[in-house]
Amino acid sequence: MSQEFYDAEGGDGDKSIAENFRLISSALVSLRQMHAGTVEPTTTSAYMLWGDTTLGVIKIRNAADTAWIVVAPLLGSWSTPPKKSISFADSPYTISDGEGYFLEIDCTGGAVTINLPDCATNGELHMGFYKSDASGNGVTINRAGSDTIEGATTLMLAGQYNDARLRSFAGTDWLRVD
Repeated sequence: MSQEFYDAEGGDGDKSIAENFRLISSALVSLRQMHAGTVEPTTTSAYMLWGDTTLGVIKIRNAADTAWIVVAPLLGSWSTPPKKSISFADSPYTISDGEGYFLEIDCTGGAVTINLPDCATNGELHMGFYKSDASGNGVTINRAGSDTIEGATTLMLAGQYNDARLRSFAGTDWLRVD
């Protein structure tokens, strides 16, 4: 899939008409395909969309053009982020900037710690958490920096089938939306 970038305002003037035509054609294909591919586009801009075919998600560039924010799965429901399974072996698991997931968490091997990304950096991000096992081990979801999770520093999921959906709104607080 094409991820061509074409700067119509600038250039070195040394390109042939055929080369300019090729670049414009590739850039139009990129727009039509939403910059889809396995690696992020080399040239980015604020609010640019990218279909990350490796993770199967649609990402948008933040306002500062410094990070990608996951907004939806490429296939499936817009209301549910892509699913990812986490276990004790992955703990502590730190969610990267722009990485919106529905995390299915298995604590059979031990307690699992999840570290949230910074709210302000990530804009509006939707996360889901689900404890799938019946063990006595729990899930601790930690804030980043001085952020809060509905005023608290952590959120606990103790029992099987306990779940939570959190959403940040580019502030300093994760809100529970379940």
